Amino acid sequence: MVIPFKLELREFKNTPIPITNFVTDESQIYQMDEKQFICVRENVDLSVRFKCDDPNAKLYMDGLDTLPARSVQQDEKGDIYISPSNEEIYLYKQNNRNQSTDDKEDYYPLVPGNYQIRVELDGQIYYSWFKVKPKQMTEEEWEVMKNEIEETLRGLAQELIGKKSSISFYKNSPIPITVLRKLIIIKRDYYKWIQALQQICDNPRIQIKKEYSLIPTEKNPLIDEKTIRYHLRHPESKNHLYAPKHTRKYDLLENRWIRYILNFLIKEMTDALQYIVKYKEKAQKELEAEERYYSDDNIRVIRKKKALFELKEFEEFAKRVRNECYRILQVPWMDEVKNEKPVHIPHVMGLDQRYRTMYQLYRSLKNDDVSVVWDKQYQYYWKRTDLLYEIWGHIKLIQALRSERVGFKVEKGWIFDNDSSSSVKVPFLEPGTVIHFRKGDIKIHLLYDSSLPFNSKETSSENPVYTGSTHNRPDSRIDIFYMDDYVGSIVVDYKNRPLIYIWDSRKGGNHYRTDTMNQLDSYKSSIRSKMVCIKKNPSNSEKVVHPVEEVWAVYPRNYKNPKMESPLEDYGIRLVELSPKDDMKNFEEQLNEVIEKVINKYYSY
Repeated sequence: MVIPFKLELREFKNTPIPITNFVTDESQIYQMDEKQFICVRENVDLSVRFKCDDPNAKLYMDGLDTLPARSVQQDEKGDIYISPSNEEIYLYKQNNRNQSTDDKEDYYPLVPGNYQIRVELDGQIYYSWFKVKPKQMTEEEWEVMKNEIEETLRGLAQELIGKKSSISFYKNSPIPITVLRKLIIIKRDYYKWIQALQQICDNPRIQIKKEYSLIPTEKNPLIDEKTIRYHLRHPESKNHLYAPKHTRKYDLLENRWIRYILNFLIKEMTDALQYIVKYKEKAQKELEAEERYYSDDNIRVIRKKKALFELKEFEEFAKRVRNECYRILQVPWMDEVKNEKPVHIPHVMGLDQRYRTMYQLYRSLKNDDVSVVWDKQYQYYWKRTDLLYEIWGHIKLIQALRSERVGFKVEKGWIFDNDSSSSVKVPFLEPGTVIHFRKGDIKIHLLYDSSLPFNSKETSSENPVYTGSTHNRPDSRIDIFYMDDYVGSIVVDYKNRPLIYIWDSRKGGNHYRTDTMNQLDSYKSSIRSKMVCIKKNPSNSEKVVHPVEEVWAVYPRNYKNPKMESPLEDYGIRLVELSPKDDMKNFEEQLNEVIEKVINKYYSY
């Protein structure tokens, strides 16, 4: 492809490397061969030169937001870009130790990963990538982060299978998730399949057969053409007629399937009962131990009692299912049906609603795998390390809100809307995805990458904030409601970079301040609302309030992270370190503390 511009990267003092492999269809960018990406090294001086005859051309690139404001420009959406120039612009440059502090410009070294390039020129957009080669340890940390995301979502998938059952969340449950899932499927569809089974019991499919034999004439047997022909050939048989007798044949393929399914259900329920009895004994002992130290209204005692109650319900249900299956197997016509697994599935299993219901139940139970189906767009996250940290951080925030220490329960949203009993499709985290949480009278809306409107007319009770800044898409936003009244928010942004390149108090308000610092400050100072506590006091709708209690800049552990003066007191910005495998206690305690601060403000409005 001939491109109407020139783009080069240069490491240290090496020869510039031109980037020429571009596509113009955004959907093709994720199909580009990673082996063809231009590669540069981590922590090496790196510059870019963007030349074009059209001065209105714009170069957008991951990582430009960390450059000094005077090196870049900002479009009407708040996105950072570089204009064409013959000059090189440094993306990263190591400081000269002999340089004075005032003259130093701190550059953020690009973290290893794939970086997207976008050039907008005369109504056309060109896309490409370049790659920063990682150190081995960093690469391993990424792998841990990706694995944590997958393991967390698989855990959610199992939890969602039994989301209506207390026992599925019971610690160290000896009931395998596959057994629990089968119990839930059978119980959920019980009245549907038991009705179909009873109808089969009362009126099974049969085949009518004619069987001929010599019958005494005094019994007035049926006579047909075959009877007459036999009589003409055998005139000596005067006192008997070779007559037909209609008989019912029950040993049909579809009835063998029903017998096989009933035996299958009996075995499954017997196995489940063994687990339930073992679990019930364990739960009873733990409850008795808890009751010695806690009162009946303690949450630990309440949860264990609820789990024990559901265990007893499951035990009774499993026994009832097994007894029903035994009862059907004992009806007279079932004796004629062979007790073997059919090799083929007859066509009638799909045509007769009763038989189809039973076979569908069997198929659902045989599917033992609790599968997680990933939206194809997740391949985008795995390639983009900045976004990988972002989704990882958002999932950690979900986990923190649901932890025992913070104590919220999910009501709906995202993956939690799944209703399948055998698989969970993990939907893509689209911008604007909302998850609803509740704890008593406190309600939380957790929003991912949601755009803020620019005026109060576009706000609502569900989306109560707006902004006066172009920085209007925080990674995560926690809107907090008390007594169904909006009270305030917490904004969270995930920065996969050393702390020094997120916030540097030495830069303050001078021209060296980075766009990242401006962005964080803007989330605290520019977000507004006219919806704060308007149910409690309708006159509050006339007041413009800055409702963001704190802005969190979440960043991973890094050897370059210095001890730094916190901007929390002066700017309301909390610097929060969070890396894969970290203990979440401190994170959860801080989150709980800020939520309580927001709720306490309800009484001042």
